[in-house]
Amino acid sequence: MSPLQDLDQTYIAFWPQDGSSSYGPFQVKLISEKLEAGFTERRLTLRKHNQSTEREIKMLQLDSWPMRDPVPQSPHSIITVLHEVERWQHQRGNKTILVTCWDGASRCGLFCAASIILQQIRLEGLVDVFQAVKTIRSSRPQAIGTSDQYSFCYQVAQAYLNTRTSNNYENIEQPH
Repeated sequence: MSPLQDLDQTYIAFWPQDGSSSYGPFQVKLISEKLEAGFTERRLTLRKHNQSTEREIKMLQLDSWPMRDPVPQSPHSIITVLHEVERWQHQRGNKTILVTCWDGASRCGLFCAASIILQQIRLEGLVDVFQAVKTIRSSRPQAIGTSDQYSFCYQVAQAYLNTRTSNNYENIEQPH
């Protein structure tokens, strides 16, 4: 089953399956789509109708997280996608990142908490899952709403710490 087939009726794809499509005042064109380890990478261009300026967008869709599951199948999947996001940002000069999910909180909140946790580890040399979750919940109270999701944040930290020794995901200078 493809990741899109796993979605329920409330989810609306906002990108074309091929070619280009209009969404309100915007024209979105699919440039490329490739399957990576645990995620799908799509390159799109976005252009407002009647304007010539296009914006290139890289969209990463985490495939190993079925809609029926409160957390991804593995913490490594989020770590891998976060690493790809950081690499893209570094190449593009730290442009804005948009994280989206069907309800605007459940999956986004977990992804953003994982991002904060990894940044804490790399930049401060500490793990404070409670503070990361508190930070996310201050703007999205419905985020990280289950004990499974909260526990998964600890699993992400542990998985990342376990991989740091092999430097699989490290791309930022260590604190002194």
